[in-house]
Amino acid sequence: MKQLILMRHAKAEKDAESSEDFDRVLAKRGREEARSVAEALKAYGVKPDYAIVSEAARTRGTFAEVEAVMGPIRADITKDAYNASADTLRRMIEAREDEGQCVLVVAHNPGIQVLAAQPSGACVGIVDAAGEGSAVLLGKHVLVPAFDPCGQCDICRRGGAAVCPLGTPRTRGKRLRANSRW
Repeated sequence: MKQLILMRHAKAEKDAESSEDFDRVLAKRGREEARSVAEALKAYGVKPDYAIVSEAARTRGTFAEVEAVMGPIRADITKDAYNASADTLRRMIEAREDEGQCVLVVAHNPGIQVLAAQPSGACVGIVDAAGEGSAVLLGKHVLVPAFDPCGQCDICRRGGAAVCPLGTPRTRGKRLRANSRW
């Protein structure tokens, strides 16, 4: 694996018909956001050839929107990724790292965000398809599709502003050097 893209599911409906969190589907805004993120990745020439996707309805919906833009992607859709911790997600990725050159993981916070904030030595991108603290690391640049970091939280103070969970939606499409302060 040369590239790893971590994607939080897009905006979901507040409630499911079944009242189960697992069954919440994407809101209309979520479908639009997921397509927008997929289009941005495609514009940068990034196309996953393998994906690990949580079996929850909202992550499957996010992945379906990505595939609608990028075409079919081989995937392991698994309940193990549902609300998985960063360590669980890391083990899942390591077990499948030979499945493709560009691997996409569509799962849930806090696991996705914590995993992205951990030092890995790899080129990692995090995409929060719901636009709540998102950035894509592509090579030496960070594409910030939907937020500015708060500058106040522990993540920002440690230099990880690209994954700030408290950012505000303002800088759609701004390109910055990786690890730069905004």
